[in-house]
Amino acid sequence: MVRPQVEDEDDRKYVAIDTETEDFEVDADQRAASDRLLKRHPEARGRIWFRRVGSRAVHHLGGRFLSDAFD
Repeated sequence: MVRPQVEDEDDRKYVAIDTETEDFEVDADQRAASDRLLKRHPEARGRIWFRRVGSRAVHHLGGRFLSDAFD
């Protein structure tokens, strides 16, 4: 399991996880995390799953409503 292994200082960083081996890399740059993981597991191409530490999503699309936007 990855969650217990990431640190508080990793908040908002990307986690690239090889879904077969469960090996992972953490980095502020999504591509860098993926590249390091693929260097160790080149066969993982196509089976890497991304998460963001402290978030349920990797990326957010769209905007946010501001509480006073319609006042």
